[in-house]
Amino acid sequence: MAKGIEGSKIKAKRIADVQTVLNTCKRPAAAAKYNHFRIQLEDGAEYHVMLTDNELIKGLERAKKNPEDCPDVSLIRDILD
Repeated sequence: MAKGIEGSKIKAKRIADVQTVLNTCKRPAAAAKYNHFRIQLEDGAEYHVMLTDNELIKGLERAKKNPEDCPDVSLIRDILD
């Protein structure tokens, strides 16, 4: 069961849409493309996040290794998404 900072059980929110965006001002060692997410933190602040494929895969692998830390998805949220 996933727990928040305060120790309370947390549920998964909406599914994030992932968009592939090109790196338009690419430096020589930079990635050619990124995976873009728009996220909203618990305090309501919204941010743009861009991860390379390797960073995304690393996060996916971490979630697979630690399924007990992933928030459950409510039935209603599952239906709406």
